Parts: sequence; structure tokens; C-alpha cells
Amino acid sequence: PDVHPRGAQRTARVALARMLEGSPLGRELAAGWLRFLEPSELLDEVRRDFDVLRARSTDIDPAHASLGAVFESSWSLLGEAEREGMRRLAVFRGGCTRDSAVAVADVPLATLLALTNRSLLQRDGNTRFTMHTVVQHFADGKLAERPATAAELEDRHSEYFLALAQDTDRRIDTPDQGSAIARLAEDGANVTAALGRALDGRRTDTAYELVAALARYWRWRGRAHEALGWIDRLRSMVPTSVPTVAGVRVRLGEGRLLENTGRYAEADAAFDDALADAELLEDQDLVTMAHLEKAIIAWRRGDLGAARSDLLRVCDRYRGLGREASLAGALGNLGNVTRDAGDLDSAHACYDEAL
Repeated sequence: PDVHPRGAQRTARVALARMLEGSPLGRELAAGWLRFLEPSELLDEVRRDFDVLRARSTDIDPAHASLGAVFESSWSLLGEAEREGMRRLAVFRGGCTRDSAVAVADVPLATLLALTNRSLLQRDGNTRFTMHTVVQHFADGKLAERPATAAELEDRHSEYFLALAQDTDRRIDTPDQGSAIARLAEDGANVTAALGRALDGRRTDTAYELVAALARYWRWRGRAHEALGWIDRLRSMVPTSVPTVAGVRVRLGEGRLLENTGRYAEADAAFDDALADAELLEDQDLVTMAHLEKAIIAWRRGDLGAARSDLLRVCDRYRGLGREASLAGALGNLGNVTRDAGDLDSAHACYDEAL
């Protein structure tokens, strides 16, 4: 192949280099194959099976003839606790913390440090441990040899990261917002893995709870298009006809994300659906949230009368509940609507009450 690839071949070569970063043998074996395959062809092969990176010469020590052979050699030198820890840590994606290693995989700090000393794990800051992509691939194979253990760990992994996502969602409306979002972002790959496994396994409740908890996080992180893709996949793979709290929250989150992308008509339809299901559930908090979102959409679309009507209803509801923080936010929106309608005195009154 061209030693100075361009376009798609250059992109593939960069992807290979990143995938094999930190693995001199891997890069050496890849370089040998690049005499026969285009970078994009080799990248496809490696993504299917890392063990394709095998030396073509028979003169090489078998223990160093492939990445799989090197891993098996390292595996044979591990103690039983280290082997079991390595196998169980394969459930994570993008690494783990000391806390999640214990909570999900029952792997203590001593084992994490032992595996780090053997270069099978890498330290990322003070509390995080990661696996190289190559090591992850072969560790996945070791975990797959024990299907019952893999299933148990995947369930525990989903429970742990669902709880983390739900805690982040609760803290978005608090002064801890920044740290909560940053903490969840560190485990973005684990959260995505948990959601993907829930969808693949058709675990309806877990999938809906995860998307409901992640919707505002995705919005704050500016990932509306990715989030809407997950919601489309959720709806197509796990259809539900019975209203649930999580289902209403997903539909509300979808509406907000559609609003962020300027798709106001679709957003309004999502809020209508959420409102109808919230009323069937007789969940007044969700009913109020749906009215608030519909008011904001009406305001953005220039229907100030409808926006004002919904916001007055929302404010009355929050006053009755004594929800001062929520009331302040609704009053701010009502002030904006009345200001845009030219009623400056009413707008000032709303802002004063909100303060």
C-alpha cells in the first residue's frame, strides 16, 4: 500500500495506531500486515479478531507470535486471585474506580494494584484504573468462558450505573451539578455499555429507567442527536403500550432534546403524549412538568397566550406544593412571556416574586 495514505486510508491507519498504542508487538505485527493489506482492510480484520495480528514467519518464538500468545503467557504467570480479578474486571468499559471495582466485580484494591504492577491495568489519576484495548479484548474472552459469571456481573454493572445516573439526575438541580455531571462523564463508556446491554437483552424496565435518568445529562452535555438515537432504538426494540413513570420521563426528555434541535412541532407532540400518560397515571408532578414544557414550546413558537395559560397553571401548582425553587423558575418563564407580550408591569411582578 501507499506509505503515505490519504483520506479514508489515513484515517484507518490513525485508528490502528490508537488501538495498538502501548503495544510494541501489536504495532510491529500490524506493520508486517500492511505490506499486504490496505489500512482500512487490516482495521476491519483487527476489529473482528485481534488475533489476526499473528507473525507470518515460523522462525519467531511461539510465545511472541501473536498478541493472543503474549496475553496467554502473561495470564499463565498470574495468581488465581489476579486471574479471577482480571476476568471480572472485563465487565467494565472505559475503566473503573476502586469503589465500582468492589461494588460490581468484588475486586479489591490489592488486586487492582497487583494487576497494575504487571501492566495489565493502567492508573488514570488517583482512583481510576483502565485496561488497554488489546488487554480488554482478551479479558473479554476469559469472562465469556464463564457465561453465568458474565450474566451476574452484567446485571450488577447495570444496577450500579443506573444508580449513578439517577443520582446525577437528582443533583442536576443542586449546587453539585457540575461535579455530578463530571463524575458521570468519566464513566460514559460504562453507562453506554449498561444501556446497550439492557436494550440487547430486552430488559425493558432497566432500559427505560436508564434513558429517563440520562436525558437531562445528555442535554447538558450537548449530545442531543446521540440521545435521540438511543431513544429511537429504545422505542423500536422495547415498545410499551402501558403508561409508566419512566416512560413519561423518557417522553419529556425526548421533547426537551427535540426542542434543543429546533424541532418544535415534534417536541410539542412529545409533551402532549407525556401529559396524556401522566394524567392517566394521576401523577401531578409529571402533569405539571408536562404543562411547563408545553408552555416553553408555545413561547418559542410565538403563541404567548397558550404559554401564559400553561405557566399560570404551573405556578399555582408549585405554590400549592410549597416548591419554592420550582416556582421561581416558572415565574421567571412567566415573566419572559408577559414581557414579550408587552405587559411590563406584570413581567416585573413575576421577576420580583421569583427573587
